[in-house]
Amino acid sequence: MTLIALRFVETRRTQIRGYGYDEFAIFAELVQNAEDAYSQRSQLGLPSPPQHGVTFTYSADAGDRTLSVCHYGRPFNMWRQGAKRIDAFRFDVEGVLKSAGSFKPHSRQDGARPIGRFGLGFKSVYLVTDRPRIHSGDWHFEIAAGAIPSEIAVPAQYEREQTRIVLPLT
Repeated sequence: MTLIALRFVETRRTQIRGYGYDEFAIFAELVQNAEDAYSQRSQLGLPSPPQHGVTFTYSADAGDRTLSVCHYGRPFNMWRQGAKRIDAFRFDVEGVLKSAGSFKPHSRQDGARPIGRFGLGFKSVYLVTDRPRIHSGDWHFEIAAGAIPSEIAVPAQYEREQTRIVLPLT
């Protein structure tokens, strides 16, 4: 990774820690994002998912350690289902690439606000990784230098309805 990329990730980590986040906050933040995605799935009128919940998996293989999180909430950037359209759902990819802020709609179907305050939920992953990978619906990409996406291969045994975030641990 270039010096500029490393500095950007380090600056992002400092920003995230400045809001009181630490490495353990990642679990709560990713669960909150999944909960919002399940609510948004319902708002769009998508069929019931094959399962509910959030699964975290840690693996260590040949010295490579990863943390993965999977859920079946609304896939990234899925913003329409039949005649139902919610334009704010178009911007998930852009949202994870921004340095802060979020495009989450201001209310959920149940009238509650989406969970989160600073638009840093997903960004907390930078406390443990330099290159998060996202597989969600038709989107399969890795984020380098905290903001540069590049397309990656679809993993084996991937279900299109699933969102899988893979964090190679640093």
